[in-house]
Formats: sequence, C-alpha cells, structure tokens
Amino acid sequence: MSVYVCPTCGEKMDRDLMLFIQHTDAHVVEELKKKNPQWITKEGYCPKCLEHYKASMRGEQVVANIAGGEVTKRQMVALAGLLLSFGLFFAMTMSGAPRAYRLVLFFPLFFTAFGFFQAKKNHCVILGMKGVRNMGHGEEPLTDAALKERLRSESFRILLLSLSLTAALTAVGYFVS
Repeated sequence: MSVYVCPTCGEKMDRDLMLFIQHTDAHVVEELKKKNPQWITKEGYCPKCLEHYKASMRGEQVVANIAGGEVTKRQMVALAGLLLSFGLFFAMTMSGAPRAYRLVLFFPLFFTAFGFFQAKKNHCVILGMKGVRNMGHGEEPLTDAALKERLRSESFRILLLSLSLTAALTAVGYFVS
C-alpha cells in the first residue's frame, strides 16, 4: 500500500489525499498561530484566512485585507444593492416612468458590483487606500511599503472594475424595453 510522508514532520499515512491535506493544514495552522494569533478564535480559524496564509507562504502576491465578518458585510451590501436595483427597475418599468429615470439604477448597481468584488477578492477598497487591514479583529496598520502599494493598486482595480460593470449594467437597464 502506498503512503504519503509529511514533508514537515515525517509522519507516514495512508495514501488518502484528504487525510494528507488535513494533516498539512494542521501544520499551517500552527504557523498561523505563531505569526497571526489574532486570526485564531475560540471557534477555530477562518478557512479563507487559512487559504490567504497558505498563498502568502507559497510566495503568491496576496492582496486580501479583510476576512470573516468583514467579507460578510460586503456580501450583504452587494445583495441589498441587487435587490434594490431589481425593485427599482421593476417599479419604473411597470409604472411607465420615463426611460431617463432608469439612470438612477447606477447607484444601487454600483453598490452591488462594489460589494461583490470586494467580497470576492477579500479586499476592502477604503482600507486598501489607507494601507491597513481588518482580518476580523479591528484595523491593523501595515508597515511593508510594497504590500501597501499592492493594496492600493488592487483598490483602484476593484473601483475601476465596479464602475465599468455598473456603467454597462446601467446601459442595459436603460435600453431594455
């Protein structure tokens, strides 16, 4: 029978990939506890934080600056914007309001796109511009100048992406009968 050997501790285990992944994740969590103890709560760790940390350990350019409840807040903003957009579009269409009134859809659609992209990327644009992060335990200023620059760059990218998508969706809403 084939076995995996953990590259960290040398433990041998059955060739069950899921077992091996859980085992190696335990080592990563131990490192996470040492370097970012505030990311571990009595409920355990956030899976997104673990993935963020594993990516940074691999040397990947990670620009996430929010996790946990902060991501959930952006998801709620996106959902609220989407519901408001559909509601407004339906009301304007059914009431026979002038087509130009549909341009107001830009605002809730922007909140939808902005919230969605921030949640998807685990990145708060405002915190990124300030050069801080909030991984669920309050704002933490960052001292690494290169990381701060990557955060600012990602913030501008998300802002431009949100504006572009919003403009396109607003145009669709304007021209749809």
